[in-house]
Amino acid sequence: RCILAKSVNGGMNWEILLERTDNSFYDIQFFNENTGYVNGLPPIKTTNGGNTWKNILDSSGYYILAMYFTDPETGWFGSSNGCVYTNDGGASWQNQSLSAQSNVHGFSFINNSTGWCVGMNNISYPRVFKTTTGGLTFIDNNWNLIPSEYSLEQNYPNPFNPVSTLEFRLSKSGFATLKVLDITGKEIISIVNSYMQ
Repeated sequence: RCILAKSVNGGMNWEILLERTDNSFYDIQFFNENTGYVNGLPPIKTTNGGNTWKNILDSSGYYILAMYFTDPETGWFGSSNGCVYTNDGGASWQNQSLSAQSNVHGFSFINNSTGWCVGMNNISYPRVFKTTTGGLTFIDNNWNLIPSEYSLEQNYPNPFNPVSTLEFRLSKSGFATLKVLDITGKEIISIVNSYMQ
């Protein structure tokens, strides 16, 4: 069961606007009290504060994984089939060209032209693409930066025990650094910071 609810008093009370039993809602973005989008199956839009919703994209055959709008008219949906773009509030959609087939899991734009999308290609390599053309083209700058033969194994027994073991392998001898970061990227501890063979 999926519900879409609205609060007008800081979350003290909620009014259910939409309820579905066979679909999922993954993300929501509003620009003002009237215009908003929901990443769901299928993606939907409201222009009257959520009183009515309209399907805006036929996503049959693939999963919508991410949504990002820079304004009420301009936005992107990322999917298991690349990404699509609208500049007319979802009335029409255009496929965006990525330099490699990728599942798009997230977007970030600093304006309507410059932005990034992230995802995984069909063999599970993480990818970061950048555009300066509003998504007409995305450039994959980091494909050759990913080492092909290092590994970091799952820690055990688990991270909540007083002691946890991490195993890692390097493809060649050299200086290695292994750090533990918190969820915000702040360094907690440097475990390895030396020459390794």
